[in-house]
Amino acid sequence: MANIEKRSNGVWRARYYDDAGKQHARHFPRKVDAKAWIDTVTASVVRGDYTDPKTARTTVEQWCANVARGLGDAPCLDSATGAGAYCADQQGVWADAAR
Repeated sequence: MANIEKRSNGVWRARYYDDAGKQHARHFPRKVDAKAWIDTVTASVVRGDYTDPKTARTTVEQWCANVARGLGDAPCLDSATGAGAYCADQQGVWADAAR
């Protein structure tokens, strides 16, 4: 669901709610700009390539840390040697590779 409304200060607010129910909004000086932004977001949802703005700002280092936390002591395989390791041990390696 998306809408555009003019605020009391004359600025146009465009907002939409994602599938999780979280509101995303941007403010524009012109209604046509707000409409263009909403149309772009709506089109990306329809095409299936929508990315949550917060997720889009996740760095490789943050992503690797999240994966390592989620896997904990689950065994991982080293793609070069096929040897087993523990993902928790790999967190430092992933963080170094992200730099």
